[in-house]
Amino acid sequence: MHKDDEVTFKGLFLPLTTKKAIVFIFLIGFIVFFNSLFNPFQFDDFAQIVNNPFINNLGSIPSYFEKGMAFSGNYSFKMLHLQYRPFYFSYFTIVYAFFGANPLPFHLFQLFLHITNSILLFVIFSKLFKKEIAFLISLIFLVHPINSEAVIYIADVQETIFILFGLIAFYLILQTNKRILSIRKLILISVLLLFSLFTKETGSLFLILLFIYVYLFSKVNKKRFFLSVMGVLLIYLVTRYIISFNSVTDISQSLIQQASFYIRLITMPKIFFYYFSKFVYPINLAVGQLWLVKQINFTYFFLPLLMDIVILFTICLGGLFLFKKNNSQLKLYVFFSIWLFLGIIMHLQIVPLDVTVADRYFYFPIIGLLGLIGILINLDLSQLFLKKYSRICTIFFIILMILLSIITIIRNSQWQSTFTLYSHDVQYAQSPLLDSYYGGLLIFKGQYSQPFLLKEAKFYLDRSVSQAPELGHNINNLAVWYEINNDYEKAKSLYLKNIALNSKRKNGYTSDSYTGLAHIALNEKNPLEAKRMSQEALKINSLNIHAKEYLAISEYQLGEKVEALNIIRELYYHVQNQEIVQLYMLINLNKPFTLSPKFGLSVVY
Repeated sequence: MHKDDEVTFKGLFLPLTTKKAIVFIFLIGFIVFFNSLFNPFQFDDFAQIVNNPFINNLGSIPSYFEKGMAFSGNYSFKMLHLQYRPFYFSYFTIVYAFFGANPLPFHLFQLFLHITNSILLFVIFSKLFKKEIAFLISLIFLVHPINSEAVIYIADVQETIFILFGLIAFYLILQTNKRILSIRKLILISVLLLFSLFTKETGSLFLILLFIYVYLFSKVNKKRFFLSVMGVLLIYLVTRYIISFNSVTDISQSLIQQASFYIRLITMPKIFFYYFSKFVYPINLAVGQLWLVKQINFTYFFLPLLMDIVILFTICLGGLFLFKKNNSQLKLYVFFSIWLFLGIIMHLQIVPLDVTVADRYFYFPIIGLLGLIGILINLDLSQLFLKKYSRICTIFFIILMILLSIITIIRNSQWQSTFTLYSHDVQYAQSPLLDSYYGGLLIFKGQYSQPFLLKEAKFYLDRSVSQAPELGHNINNLAVWYEINNDYEKAKSLYLKNIALNSKRKNGYTSDSYTGLAHIALNEKNPLEAKRMSQEALKINSLNIHAKEYLAISEYQLGEKVEALNIIRELYYHVQNQEIVQLYMLINLNKPFTLSPKFGLSVVY
């Protein structure tokens, strides 16, 4: 009976066919990420989807190709940082058109994209390695916790989409054994590469990698393929920098962008080591990491640098071994090494990004790393070891997959609420950004239901402001803390401090500071000052909802009911949340009301 059961169990996997592998990848992926499907919107999901005035209209799609949009309604002329991602916003717009602001469909489609990428990797690796090895490393890509952010964070869907287009293009190249690539296939590959670029700038790496692969391995006419790649790049540059140039305006810099190149340079060893350490030991993952190495010391510079040298030496050792064995896969090893290091170099802050490190940034490089692992496992020596100790290796692999899957499932659960996510990640992010976010959340929970959290909020906000006062929203959050505690003078001084810090680079946080001053003015029964502050806020950010609300209230209290009604009617047309509907009805019915001391609208009548 036991023997029959064993045969039946083996029959599920062996022989491993492509069809079986695809089914297993789909089922395992769905099981591991199932608990993430019901997670709410988080972080930038609100800016990109929920509060984005363009997303709810399919007619907005052409405008994404005309403007370089960084966040909803914000455009930039800082070319190196400009997020020109028309396919990214088009994807959100299409999903929103069918399902509205419901996170479940967004999560479901993103999971399917990730599973599809894993299947594509299996198919690609199957052409390069033995099918069993391709299946193994594709499963690692599928369930590895470092990839979870790119799968469960809706605002990061650009990672899965640009990889999808690039992998399909790579697969089409692998399929081509002839010297002459058909015009139809060449056009299709070029379109896929352009789509990858239109989704995320990192798609440019596929142009480099595919040309390198064609140069090293393919019989395809190299000159013809090179010209097609250059054509794709030209179309992209023309679309991005010429067509969209006249419609862009300024946008604020992130904390990383404000850092000097020297500071970013001495931070690079720690960044490099972060990704490899989290690949090997994917525990205590966190979002919003915004740290910098500000001085050279052993812990934050020399130790990571030493570990980086060990990693580089190990990879070079693998290449040297293949060279001495005259192995035919040496060129493939070089190719995947280039894949790995191009992906990491892109995120080493040579060109400053929004955060210092992010797990999603490794979604591209991990493919190169897995390719290297696949080559080493595929060696004859490794195959002999695997055959000799097949049972032990099988048990090890199963345990590895179970452990990685459990860690990923746990990580998925940490995204089930904003409070759960922040309270976990703030312990490991070493980030004034997350300190500010968590402090703001504690204020929100504290002022409405759990007052004891306000004391804890002060700790995180003070820490954030002391580390990075230039961040902007941390000073505003701290000002809100004082405002809630009725220390209006201290709150005003903090708002004014933030305005002064950002006087040369007016941004959304400056607008929020003016909004905070307007809120205080309304609480102090000074509608004229509230009107002035609201107008200043709207000069900087015309989409500032609270500023428009306070402007409507101040106009109403100044006796300008018609103007107040026009303002709130326009706001009501675009954003129909409960507070705006309530305010619209009160003003329209000419009802008296006062403003709650709590930050936000919260009218009391």
